[in-house]
Amino acid sequence: MDNQKSSSYTGVFAIFVVGGLIGSALMLLLAPASGKRARRRLRRVSNRLQRRTGKHVYRTTKRVNKGVHTFLKKMNANFKERKRK
Repeated sequence: MDNQKSSSYTGVFAIFVVGGLIGSALMLLLAPASGKRARRRLRRVSNRLQRRTGKHVYRTTKRVNKGVHTFLKKMNANFKERKRK
């Protein structure tokens, strides 16, 4: 159950990230600015988003791995207990 929750949270997070990237790119491309200036801003924003996304993906992966490890540990203990009976 926890694994399903983590998976759905990861999916929701990914949707927000993609939506943010698309919205930021459209905002910068449609904003009244010179091409050179707009490209510079787009590069800065995309680099910043890439760093943030990397951090969030790392944290989310760490949480999911911890949840899976805990789940497997509990399942193993449960299996061993049932095997003894």
